[in-house]
Amino acid sequence: MSIIGFNFERISAERKKVPQGEIKIANNVRLTDIKEEDIRVGNTSKALKVSFEYKLDYGAELGNLTLSGNVIYLDDKKKQDAVLEAWKAKKPLEMKFSLSVTNTIMSKCNIKAIELCSEVNLPTHIRMPLAKAKDAK
Repeated sequence: MSIIGFNFERISAERKKVPQGEIKIANNVRLTDIKEEDIRVGNTSKALKVSFEYKLDYGAELGNLTLSGNVIYLDDKKKQDAVLEAWKAKKPLEMKFSLSVTNTIMSKCNIKAIELCSEVNLPTHIRMPLAKAKDAK
């Protein structure tokens, strides 16, 4: 099982007001669709295209960020078929598949979100490391 592709299809960042005081940021990753995709990798001709939506919500007054795209997932035919069947039947997805795809989405989107939030002057949703003075003893 592996992720062989990642693409952004839509990127949106908006700041409505200058953030002040304590800010609550809601973060959400949602898989929106899973379907077969024709590919040419070795002897394989089909993979899964997993569409997603990643959102940061700073509240109606402050702003928001939305990233949409897809992940191309490749596994053996049986496992891919099982994922597709579960998706179509609206059943829970296999944990190994779900974690792999979600972690890839979060990894790529968190990096892009930090960059975009900086561009529109919204605070980052992840605590950034800070340099501190060393204690003198």
